[in-house]
Parts: sequence; structure tokens; C-alpha cells
Amino acid sequence: MGCTSPPKRTASGKNHAAGLPPKPRIQSTRSTDQLSQTQTEGSEPHVDGGLRRTPSSLRFEEISCGTSPSPSRRRKVSHGSEEMDRRVQALWGRVREHLGNQGFQRGIGEGKQTMLAALKMKVQEGKRKPRKSGTKSNVRTSTRMSRGRRGTNTQKPLVTETYKFDLSKPAFQPADQDTGPPTPEDKLATVIYDWADQHTITWTETIYGPKGGELPPGKCNMYLFPIVNFAASAGGVTKTVGGKRLEILCLIIEKVAEASGFKSRDSASAPPICSLIIANNQPSLDLAMLLLEANPRMLTHQHGEGPFTGEHAMHILVVNRKEDLFCRCLQLVTRIPRDERAILMGAQTTGGFFSGPPMIYYGSSILAYAAAFGLKRAVWMMVTDPQLSLDLNARPCGVSGFYPLHAAVVNGQTEMYDFLTDPNGSESGQQRPSDDDSSGFDDNGGSLHLPLQLLADSKKTTAIAAKPNLSQLTCLQLAALFGNQQMFTHIVRKQAQVRWMWGPLACFAIDATEVVKAAGVVTRLDSSAATQSLLLDSCLEGLMHSLLMKKWRTFARKVYVTYQILGTTYLALLFSLGFILKEWPDEIGPSLRLSLPLLTIMCVMLLAAFDYISVRKWCKKNAAVGKLPIKLLLGFLGQIDIWSKLRSYVMALAAVSLLMSGSFDDHDAKGTKDRWIWMLLALAIFSQASSLMKGLFVSHQRLGILALVVNKMLATDVLDYLLFLLLYLIKYWVTLYMIYPRAGDGFLYQIKEFNTWYDSIKAMSDFALTGNKFSIKFDPDPLQTGSLPVLSYEQIIGFVLFSWYYIWCSVMLAILLVRLLMAMMTNTFNSVRVLAKRHWRLHFARCVLQMEMMSGAKEVKDSNFHEVVTAIKVVDGVFTFQLFNETASV
Repeated sequence: MGCTSPPKRTASGKNHAAGLPPKPRIQSTRSTDQLSQTQTEGSEPHVDGGLRRTPSSLRFEEISCGTSPSPSRRRKVSHGSEEMDRRVQALWGRVREHLGNQGFQRGIGEGKQTMLAALKMKVQEGKRKPRKSGTKSNVRTSTRMSRGRRGTNTQKPLVTETYKFDLSKPAFQPADQDTGPPTPEDKLATVIYDWADQHTITWTETIYGPKGGELPPGKCNMYLFPIVNFAASAGGVTKTVGGKRLEILCLIIEKVAEASGFKSRDSASAPPICSLIIANNQPSLDLAMLLLEANPRMLTHQHGEGPFTGEHAMHILVVNRKEDLFCRCLQLVTRIPRDERAILMGAQTTGGFFSGPPMIYYGSSILAYAAAFGLKRAVWMMVTDPQLSLDLNARPCGVSGFYPLHAAVVNGQTEMYDFLTDPNGSESGQQRPSDDDSSGFDDNGGSLHLPLQLLADSKKTTAIAAKPNLSQLTCLQLAALFGNQQMFTHIVRKQAQVRWMWGPLACFAIDATEVVKAAGVVTRLDSSAATQSLLLDSCLEGLMHSLLMKKWRTFARKVYVTYQILGTTYLALLFSLGFILKEWPDEIGPSLRLSLPLLTIMCVMLLAAFDYISVRKWCKKNAAVGKLPIKLLLGFLGQIDIWSKLRSYVMALAAVSLLMSGSFDDHDAKGTKDRWIWMLLALAIFSQASSLMKGLFVSHQRLGILALVVNKMLATDVLDYLLFLLLYLIKYWVTLYMIYPRAGDGFLYQIKEFNTWYDSIKAMSDFALTGNKFSIKFDPDPLQTGSLPVLSYEQIIGFVLFSWYYIWCSVMLAILLVRLLMAMMTNTFNSVRVLAKRHWRLHFARCVLQMEMMSGAKEVKDSNFHEVVTAIKVVDGVFTFQLFNETASV
């Protein structure tokens, strides 16, 4: 008691005595003045000199005594009358009696005089400072002070807190409520709250409930609530608790929430309220809602920096489709201050977890999440409530650029699309909801509708965001991009307008511009098979292909035929130059050697200009929505076969340049001076002919499919076959040439081709490609018997090995690989034939859109609509019709 500098003590002295695990060694940074004030805070003298507790259900677990303050910092005690001293001594005696000797030695020490002074001042002031119910312990078990190399103190972050609770007193009670006399120390429940890894509640002694029941020692991870991992003394089992045990566990977490505020974040930067909702079972959700109703500001607790940045409890409720709980939370949001409410409702999920599919397609904001999961009642509340008043056409997602309507489209929510865009909603066919399914209906069972001025703009495009492939797209384009044929068809039918009705017939006008824009998404180089299938007759009876054919006949065919005629003229000029130089090299005069090259150069310039404009316009169009990916640019260049064209242009220009430079020279009948020109013209002709043949049958379905099959085989099967053929050819050639029993100037008559390395490799190549086998002569030529060498024993063995490997070479090169190539081609042909229609229509659509881009054609307004005539009939006074094989009402 009289020590002036007590030694450092561990904060786990009481725990050791109670059989609890030891706590980390700490040194408190509080002075004894602060300690004494904390110990007596909220207490006042009774008339009998005793202590009266404030209405708090929590008591300190322990008090750690730090270094004694200097005399200059101690509070000066002004001694009063003897009566005052007697009353203070009585108060001090009751404090020591209440704490006991162990608590007295651990918490008081040399601070006795300071505490007496504080008590005396409390008596003089006659005031009681109220203390909030559920105050947490003044000892934070994970806070440590470590001295650095230069004597500085470094404080590690707090990850645990320890509490003592009186479970008989309710949580979240008013601070000024009188809860009666203090509860004895042995009746308090000790709880450790740890969030170092995940939010975990631990109790090391059996806790008895206020209404009966007991909870043995154990711990509970809030992500797995109400599963409890009991301690070894309680059996060491892990199971879900219920009944009285569940009530006790819930009460413990309520007390921890009251004391801590539930603002801490675990290793994933998640607040505790989110961990309870993530558990997603009835007890955890009931407990979470109880905590939120007691403290609505917990809704503002979001995930911190990390993979889940920006997510909060309401996001999780939407993803779990808990619409009733979500609507209750929306009602609680109105109890939050306006500035915090705006931050909460405008929060967006920006963590790395939400940057990939499918999370990126939910739209980040609460409103977009609700639209993506079809929670119509929740959307209605957020849009129509004046205290929330969220706008469907504002605040797009920063990653995907989605507005709520786009999130609904991408996730296939057809009813939500109608709800957000149609003032009549999607009430057709809806009936009064059951008790377990009330989404889209009000409390009276009536269908919900959004006011006209609050509807989403169906023509609005996605914002420019971090994902260029998702930027600046309409709803119809998004449906096409994700290959959602049902949503694509639904939007087209919804946008159809009645032109006229005549008896049993009706004419519907479909916006062709929107459909053709969607075709631009379908023809992307990275489009999926589901997206490309929108070109088939199974989608809207081939509407998209019909509109493209209409564009082809209107203007695209003229542009394409002009380009093909120009390319054919260029190829004819190359043919003419080549044949003239090969057949009459000495007769062709300077006039032809100048005029034909000039015409060829003119054709090259026109073709190159066409290709340049095409690439420039494509880049300008795609760069408008963000950074242009190099992969897509290379894909477009391959689509228009730019590499073959460039090879042809370069070789042709080099050839005509040489031809024109020697146009006035004398040429002999053998064309000695034109030999380089022949080779360059041959390469130019080959490249141009290959490019021309790829697009020659683009508008003819049957021939176009056959051309695609041939190109597919050349690009895959033949190249793979040649690769393996080359590897096996080199292997067997080297083996056979080394085994053949000759060297240097030696000559053997058995296989003449293998006497030189160049003849041997030519013989092997002919054998592999054409099947022309080289023969082995075991009998010598009768005319040369006198000069033939006699074979040695080693040479005979060499011939035997040569024959053996030659047999295997025949099997691999002439039989196995050739038949493998045939099998691969058959498989390719069958697979392409099955999908031939889709492949050809895709190729045709790309050609049409390229010609449209080149021509810049703009059709008149009336031609922007495609008319469809269908039959109608009246059923119970309602006009119904079948538009694209689906019944709908007018």
C-alpha cells in the first residue's frame, strides 16, 4: 500500500486464480489519478456511507497499476473538517471491502491517497457523473507497449477486449435508469471479444442465464453463429445451440455490442454486424435485426480496405434475398442522421472481390443490387420514400458503369425490367401473393407501381467505367452481350409499337436501329457462342439476320462489290505483268513496262486507303468507350485479313519498282534481268488471291459455308499436321542417314539417295508428302559387279537396322500421320457443318457492319422500323397476339 513505484504486473492475475488462460503481459499507461477516477466514476455516497452503482450491467475485470505519478501531477487534497474525513474513510473502507485484498493490492497500491482525494472531492461536489450502460474494460488485453531502439513507444492495434457482465440486467437500457444495488463479483460473466482473425466471443466459465439454463465454457465464431465450440472441460464438441443456451449466447452478444459499439473490424475488414448476417440462419438474422433496431447506426458500418471494401449489411441481405429484413432495415435507415444516411445509401462495393463475375454485374449500389435480385418492394421503397428518394437514373457503378436497370437486364430480371420502365409495371398475370412471397406487392396485396416521373430511362446507356467492354451499351446490347436470348426477346417485344390493326391482323413496328446496334455487340471478336446464336432463326425468327440482309441489299452490297472489283483488277494486273515477263521478256517495250506498273500502283493505293479508313474508323469507334485493347485491334486486323493484303502490297510495289527502274534497258529472251521480279510478283499474287478467295462468297450461304470449312482446316488441322510431320521427318531422316553404312566419298548401290545428305532429305520429304518410296536394292547391278565393294560385317548390321527403322518410318509418315490428318479434317468438317449456319451468318454480319462503317450510310427515319404483321384475337375482351411465337396482350 505504501509503495511509491510498484513493480510491473501481468493483467492476468485474476485469470490465473480463476483457472483462466494467462493474458499477455502489459503495462498500463494510466496514472493512478485516472485510475482512481475511473474506479469511482458514476458512484455516489449513500446516506449510510456505502457505494451506490450507476445503472450499468458491466464491471471491470481487473485494474492494472502503472508507474506512480510525480508529486507535481498529483491532485492536491484539501482537508476539510473531521466529519468530512470520517465520511471519506467510511467510503474508502467499503471500496476496500468490495474489492477484496487481491483486488486492492492489484488495483490500488500507492494510489490510495489520490483515490481518497478523489472520493473527497466527489462528496464535496455532491454530484454523480452518469456512466453509460455496458462500458468496456479499461484494460485492453492486446494493447502492448514496446520500446524501440531509440526509446520510443510503439502501440500495436487493439484486437481483443474483456468484459464482465450482469446478464440479469437488460442490454441497451437508458443510461439514467436505476438498476438497483451492484451485483456481487462472483455473479458476473466474464467474456472475451476477439477480432484478430474473425469476430469471436469466448467465455472460460459456465454462464448462467437470468431465466434459467447454463452455457458451459466455449467460444462462438459470429460467422458460424449459433454454432459453439465448447471447451475441453465441457466435452470439446462443436454443435449448434438452441433453447436456453441460445438465449444466453444472444444475450452475451447483445452485451458485447452495447459495450463495444460493434465498430471493430476483423482480418477481412468486416464489422461484426456483417458477420452475423453472413451466417444467414434464422437465429443469426433475428439477433442481427435486434441489434440494428437497438442501434440503427450499425447499418453504416462498412467493410474497410480490402477485398470487400464498401460492402455493408444491406448488401448481404439483398444477396441472400432477405427482402422482408431488407425493408425493415430501410425503415431503420430513416432514423439515421441525414448525412450518414446519404453515405449509407450511396455506398458502392469497390473491393477486389467485386471486380470479377458475377459480382461485377450487380451494380455496386444498394439500389442496383435490389434490381439485380428482383426485389421490387425494396426498390419501390428506396425510390418513392421521400427520406431516401434514390434516383434510378443517377449514380452508376464505377466499375461496370451499370445503372439499376442495366443490372436487372444483365441478371435476367424480366419482371424487374417491366417494373422499372413501365408505369403499369408487370402486373399481367400476377395474383395476390402468399404469406411467404410478397415481393412486388404492398401490404394489402396490391401490385406496386412506380410513378411515371420516377421510372428508369429504357434508352439510357451504361456509363463509361473501368470495363470498356461494358461501357456505352443499351439494355438490348447488354442482353445480346451476355447471350440472354430470353431477355433480348423480351426487350424487343416490349419496345414493339402497334402501327395498325385491321380485323384479325395487326402490324407491329420494331426499332431496327436498336437491333442493329445489338448486332454490333454480337459480331465482337470476343463474343460467346450464346451471343452469336442470336443471329439464328431460333431468336425472334431470325430478326437480326433479316435486318442485316436488308442493309446488305440497300447499300452494303454496292460498297462490297466495288471493293472486290478493285481487288480483282489489282490481281489481274499482277497476272498480266507476270505472264508477259515470263513469256515475252525481250518483246515487252518501255510503254508496257511503265503503264502496267503505274496502274498496279494506283490499285494498291486505293485498296490500301480503303483498309486504312476501315481500321481508323474502327479504332475511333472502339476508343470512344475507353482504352483500346491491343488484342481486339489485332483480332480486327486478322478479321479483315490485313496481313495477307500488306504482304501483297509490299511485294507488288517492290516488283513494279524494279520493273520501272529497268524499263529502258535491253532485255534478253531468257529474262535474265527480271528474275527477282518474277519471285516478287508470284508472292504478291499468292497473298492477294488468298485474301480475295476468303471474301468471294460472303453473301452466298452454301458456298460461304464451304469456304469457311476449307479455311478452318487450313488454319488448324493442316498446320498441326505439318508441325508433327516436320518433327517426325527430321527424327527419322537423321536416324536413317546416320545408320546408312557409308561416309565421306564412299558409295553404296543399295540406296543411292543416301550417299549424300541433300539427296537423302529430298527422298525423305517426297516419301512423307507424296508417298513416293525410295527403293532398296539388295542385288547389285550386273554391269557394275567388278567394281562393287564387298560389305563388311558392320555394314551388314547397319543395313539390317536401316531396314528396321525404314519400316517404322513408313508406318509413321505414310500411314499414321496421313490418316490422322484425314480424321482431323473429317472431325473439323462435321463440327463446322453443325455450326456452319451460325459461323457464316457471323461472318456475313461482320462484313455488313464493316461496309456500313465505311460508307457512313444513314437510312431515312421510316426505314429505321421493321414491320411485322401478325394475327390477333380477342379473349375475354383482351386483344392477344403472337409476336415471334409468344403470346402477349395489346
